Amino acid sequence: MSLLQRLSQGSLFSDDSLLQAREGYLPIAQASPAEAAFDHWTQRLTTQNELGIAREMAGLPEETLSELAAVFARTPRRARTDKLRSAIPIGAAILGVGIAGLWLASGLSPSSAEVVLRTLAMACAAGGGILLSIGVLKAFGAMPLEVAHGRLGVFTSLLDEQHPWLYKASFVMRDRAADAYRRRILSERGPLRGVDYIMMGEIARAQDAIEMTRLARTVAEQLSRVDAAPADGQAKERRLVSVPSDRSATSR
Repeated sequence: MSLLQRLSQGSLFSDDSLLQAREGYLPIAQASPAEAAFDHWTQRLTTQNELGIAREMAGLPEETLSELAAVFARTPRRARTDKLRSAIPIGAAILGVGIAGLWLASGLSPSSAEVVLRTLAMACAAGGGILLSIGVLKAFGAMPLEVAHGRLGVFTSLLDEQHPWLYKASFVMRDRAADAYRRRILSERGPLRGVDYIMMGEIARAQDAIEMTRLARTVAEQLSRVDAAPADGQAKERRLVSVPSDRSATSR
């Protein structure tokens, strides 16, 4: 996407930057009427931490989460709805008209028409520059919302083979408490989503913190204990032994 196209959308973010912010996630488009709810959660994600949002969203019904995920699938790039969303392209156009007017005025002989044209051109250039500057500042202010829009899409999307947190979630579920949370969500709400990885990761970190409170003497004794199990923690695999049949034993 060119710089002019990005400016016409009232944004300074390129598609590559947005994809990098959401870890390359770009789902297949679906249909959903939950744009207002998605915008509400996007606004909240800019003012609260991700764990707080994940705690709230993990308790939402599966239908609501599915609708929010469908909104992101349909609009992976946030559409601005503020009054200054067209300030950048309009300001650039007015500025261009003013510059063109100054160029035309420079080729005219000194006269009243030349003075009028130059004055109008300078007014257009100044007004366009001011409007363009306001639009650029507003676009910078909208950057957190665009990033939050993508992060919310990752939060609400299914933990399927396209999700960037799939392998991270598989590592976290090795913790027993995190795996218990996974089983409860699957049985009570439905398939796992990005918010569930956030919750599982926090549960695993809490369990690690509990382990760090164990007495050092107890940990040292456990490390020095010789167990009957193999060093790799896995039981030795039984091997098959060939047993002669009755016929072969009789022949001997």
